[in-house]
Amino acid sequence: MRIALVTPSFYLDYEPCRILIDSVHKYLPPDLQHYVIVSQDDLALFRGCADARTHVIVQEDVVAERFWRVPFTRKWRVNPRTLPVRGWIWQQMVKLSISAIDADAYMIIDSDTFFAEPFDPSSLVVDGKVPFYREEKDWYETNPNTQEWTKVSRRLLQLPRARRPQRVGYVNPWGFWRRDVLLKLHAHVSRGGIGGGPTAWLRRVARNLNFSEYFLYGIYVEEVLGMVAAGHYAIDRHMSLDHFPDTPLSRAELVEFASKRGDKVMVMINGKSRTSTGDIRSAFGLLPPA
Repeated sequence: MRIALVTPSFYLDYEPCRILIDSVHKYLPPDLQHYVIVSQDDLALFRGCADARTHVIVQEDVVAERFWRVPFTRKWRVNPRTLPVRGWIWQQMVKLSISAIDADAYMIIDSDTFFAEPFDPSSLVVDGKVPFYREEKDWYETNPNTQEWTKVSRRLLQLPRARRPQRVGYVNPWGFWRRDVLLKLHAHVSRGGIGGGPTAWLRRVARNLNFSEYFLYGIYVEEVLGMVAAGHYAIDRHMSLDHFPDTPLSRAELVEFASKRGDKVMVMINGKSRTSTGDIRSAFGLLPPA
């Protein structure tokens, strides 16, 4: 099975993304291809990251319909066939469009996440089945975003409203999707789309102000296809050491944080925290190439 590593990124995450790219070179198999997806506006900044295994590609080339960025702002895009799209929803539309990348499956990893030890994504493929992150716990039942994302996803999938609060979450700094499942998902959502056609799913997603691509994919796998038929198996293992707060970590805090990694193969330090990337590199032994 051909697995591609995929990372959507943008200019504010440039330095963290460079750490990720360096960690891929250091720790992942040399034949694994890494696709970094950026806006046309950010291409000049990221172009220097490209090499034999790191491919910098443009969002506008990945998404099957044209959505124009509103001048003088990154927050909105427009398409004449739907309402204006805010940037956060656009990013998720980009991620759902990665079926344009030639691979059988994708490991999606956020640009503020990096590898901290040797890892081969294909080691998690079991009998042709790809891991599918899902976590079940009581907390989700009272989380407003979880319930809203569930409601929106079920509507997009033309499923009846849930009879009880959603207690399963799918969002993670990393995840695995299959290309064949993505293509089926596009067709399924497009059947109820505005104006019809194979890309109607984009317009349906674009109409939402609060949405999660991971919930749409997850609920489709579990409730439409079924886990086995989708070629997935469930995994709730936390493979990344995560720092979610927006507050930066000091050098001393980074050293303490790194000491807690244990057997986790990845580290996520929220890009919004603006933690010094030099300090991150030092704490995790990922100094830039000479």
